[in-house]
Amino acid sequence: MSIEQPMTEFEKQGLAIGQMMNCQDVNAGDRTYEELMQEDMSTGATWEQVSEMYGFLEESFCPHVLPEPAQ
Repeated sequence: MSIEQPMTEFEKQGLAIGQMMNCQDVNAGDRTYEELMQEDMSTGATWEQVSEMYGFLEESFCPHVLPEPAQ
């Protein structure tokens, strides 16, 4: 992904699914937002980008994500 080019529908879906999985991990106590933010910054994201994304996830998105079903 690049901030210079719009995302394709496939990329948008992949991002949403990936963030939903991150929410499930955080909600289950397997990961923290800080760990996820550090991981994103290690691959090139800026502090401003990750703080905006994870602020949205923590406040608005993740509280509505259901746990992964037991298998």
